[in-house]
Amino acid sequence: MNAEDRFVVAIAFLRKVLKLSSSSSPFLYVNAAFVPSPDERMGDLYDCFGIRGELVIHYSLQEAWG
Repeated sequence: MNAEDRFVVAIAFLRKVLKLSSSSSPFLYVNAAFVPSPDERMGDLYDCFGIRGELVIHYSLQEAWG
């Protein structure tokens, strides 16, 4: 992934790595705090929420927050 990629690219990548069907979607959270919009640029997320040179993205197969 690069800075110009949208967050939806991370969702698709994780879906592929976890071998999930197209009807199953993982829930991704930046810094275990919020779910970005799928059209957010990865570079913008990194600039605003990067920690020690990394953008930390947690995932769950079930919604963690209501």
